[in-house]
Amino acid sequence: MVRPPLLTWGALLLALVGLRQPFGLSADPRALPGLLKNHVRISYEEDSEKKNITGELVAERPGFGYLVLDSDGGLTAIDPKEFRSMDTLDTVLPITSATEMGQKLLALMPAGSQFIASEHFVVCFNTTETYARWNIDLYEKLYKSFHRFWKSKGVELVEPRFPLAALVFEKKADYVRYASQEFKGSENTFGYYHQGTNRLASYDLTGIEGMIPAGAKVNRVALISQILSRPEAERTVATIIHEACHQIAFNCGLQVRLGHNPLWLSEGLATFFETPDLRGGVAIGKINQHNYRNLLKYAPNRPGDSLTTLLLDDSRLRNSDTTANGYAEAWGLTHFLLQSKPKEFANYIRQLREIPIGVQPAGKERLDLFRDCFGQDINKLDREFAKHIQLMR
Repeated sequence: MVRPPLLTWGALLLALVGLRQPFGLSADPRALPGLLKNHVRISYEEDSEKKNITGELVAERPGFGYLVLDSDGGLTAIDPKEFRSMDTLDTVLPITSATEMGQKLLALMPAGSQFIASEHFVVCFNTTETYARWNIDLYEKLYKSFHRFWKSKGVELVEPRFPLAALVFEKKADYVRYASQEFKGSENTFGYYHQGTNRLASYDLTGIEGMIPAGAKVNRVALISQILSRPEAERTVATIIHEACHQIAFNCGLQVRLGHNPLWLSEGLATFFETPDLRGGVAIGKINQHNYRNLLKYAPNRPGDSLTTLLLDDSRLRNSDTTANGYAEAWGLTHFLLQSKPKEFANYIRQLREIPIGVQPAGKERLDLFRDCFGQDINKLDREFAKHIQLMR
């Protein structure tokens, strides 16, 4: 199952030179060092059409353009060639309410869709309400577990500024139609989180609508629970948790959207949290059997510089030939560091958050930052990592 890659600053630059799309940034400003709080109105011209956008000026880079955060949590990139003028407003950015967010999401869904809201999430759906509530309940369980876990590690998170939005389609075809506007290969995915729109999207993974005869009386709650509690559903449920983990991490201040987020870390965190409790919850820190098996397969032929290549850049997780071992090693390294070096890990997260949005350190700088936090001797750390994997059961 393909996972759509998280957006990078490189993707943002592509947007600035022609691939027009929004990029989101929705964590609390207190968790985003260097974040501007200017409330502005920018006038620009796109395809000979004059446009205006109002929001917070998140970043401004000479020669590259402007990033503007809107009331929904989306971040729009404006090419400097299109820029016309900017006015500073003496008001604060209004935040879209859960009800308003739900109403806006309806425009993206098939006719007849509805939305429900919980404490932190808004789910727009055209599935049964039972399935939609199963999703939103799972999101909330993950949210609360996520906050408790990081508090125990000495990392204080914040409440999200915006309602966390999710689209749940009844039919895979509708999901693919929507997702294909944002990335290629959506037909090979169960669901995804998009950093730009700040939305989750998935479809009904139970298929119960096609299983129930018209007019039949069926306990849908029990049927959904039965289907998703089967061992073969583990990867399906893990995918939902994985993508929601990305959304929570970027909205609660653990990571800075469009900041410097090594892909091994982003995916390592999501795979660390994704293992489901098939009774309906999450099992944080439990061995991820899927990635553990892949790591064991990789271990006999693992190169001596495997850890270094993982840390230097994101290529192993983006290259289809090395994705499986890259994700497996990212999960294993995250598990190892969180279990054996939690204070150092928390410091590493804080150091990454201090890097200004738009700055992408070169490979050597990435490696140096890792060494500063976890020790200069990478070979020694690698031996400890290998021993940790061997002792896993």
